[in-house]
Amino acid sequence: MTSTGPLWNRRRRLLMPVFQRRNILALLAEMEKAGAQLLARWRTFALDVEVDISGEMPHLALEVLTRTMLSASVPSLRRRDQAVFLNVFSDMTSTTWRALRRAPSMNPW
Repeated sequence: MTSTGPLWNRRRRLLMPVFQRRNILALLAEMEKAGAQLLARWRTFALDVEVDISGEMPHLALEVLTRTMLSASVPSLRRRDQAVFLNVFSDMTSTTWRALRRAPSMNPW
């Protein structure tokens, strides 16, 4: 989901603390592992296979989330658990964006 103008600015301010350097550094090792896992999978493809990056990125994001939130890799989850997690993740995302749309404007100072 993308936005512009005042809505984008409000969302940016609300999410800014999450993306502080110390928080990102704490997650970096798991991000690296997820990226390495993705690259290893791509290396199994034939040289002439095109990779749909826009289709791969949501899977990478989900892998990073499961590694950092659940201390588990998506493939290590049982198929039933993967489906449950995907549904919960989708619901959380929808709920978060609805809440952000309703959030009062914040003074940037």
